[in-house]
Order: sequence, then C-alpha cells, then structure tokens
Amino acid sequence: MSLSVDPHAIIGLRIPRSEIYETKIVKAFDHCMPADWTVDPKSGKKLWTEQTCVKPPFVEVNGNIVLDKFKIIDLTYEKDEIYCYIAALAIEGPDGCSRGGASRIPLPNTLTTLVEKLRRLTTELGLWEASEFGLWATSRVSY
Repeated sequence: MSLSVDPHAIIGLRIPRSEIYETKIVKAFDHCMPADWTVDPKSGKKLWTEQTCVKPPFVEVNGNIVLDKFKIIDLTYEKDEIYCYIAALAIEGPDGCSRGGASRIPLPNTLTTLVEKLRRLTTELGLWEASEFGLWATSRVSY
C-alpha cells in the first residue's frame, strides 16, 4: 500500500455535497415488477438499487460535474466527504509525497468577472454564503 496526496488550490465556493448529489432508487435489472416489491419471486434477486445522481442544475459533461461553465471539484475517493467546491479557478499541485515541487497558474484578467458571475449564479440558487467563498488549499489523501 502506498500513500498518495493530491493537493489543490481553489478559488471558489465551498458547498455541501448534498446540494449536488441525490440518491435515487432505480431498477437493479430490467423487470416490470411493482415498486412495492423488493425481491424477484423467481430469482430471489433484489429488484431495486440505490444510485447516486447529479441534481439539476448541475450536469455531468465528459466525466466532470459543472454548473454553467464552473467546474465542481469533488476531492473524495469515497462519497462520505461533506463538502465540494464550485471553482472559479483551480489548480492541482504535484503529488507532494513522491516528488515535491510547486505549480503556478497565472490569474486571468477576467477573474473578478468570473467571481461575480459565480456569486450571482449561486445567489439565484440559494447556495451563496460569503463565509464559504475564498482561496481553499486542500488535498485528497489515499493510502
């Protein structure tokens, strides 16, 4: 077993994961059994399973979750982390345990405009909390 550390710097809004994901009950396989039945009477298989889905207005595009043009940074390997981030700007640093070093990303001239658009959009959705916006330095660690 080895240690892996994925550091991130994010300029954005920290929000509860529950604002992005929801759990739905879906068919475990193709069947036409009533919703109140739990087990297939012929095979004994469970008829229904839980599936984690992205809630609108968030969407999944090419393996990334986005809100408008803002990428969602979800640093969890498991789905038990409480928070994720709506990023106006984000950078993933080098793995500090294997090679050290630093990464730099130039700040775009439009950063103020991006932040204002993020604030406006998340305010409309009831997600904006000024105390949850800022520069977040965080990491995902796995063993």
